[in-house]
Amino acid sequence: MVDDQINKPTWAHKILEFDPHREEQVCKEILPALTSDFAATAQRPLFSALDCSLFEYTFNLKLPGWQMLFARQFYDLNNTGLGI
Repeated sequence: MVDDQINKPTWAHKILEFDPHREEQVCKEILPALTSDFAATAQRPLFSALDCSLFEYTFNLKLPGWQMLFARQFYDLNNTGLGI
């Protein structure tokens, strides 16, 4: 997981934490890394969070945080018979 960027979401740890089949995980640990550790042809900003305020204002909506959406997705998968 790239550790020197600020982004929404950085879900890697939560994915492992909420996985109902943790005993089957191949990846047991996520180690931090720097952006410079990876070759990239394009420059990437260290802060790349999407600003949704204009969308929220225009449509008079408040978007839920990624944590809520993440928890809802796991709930839906585990309660629809699809399982994960």
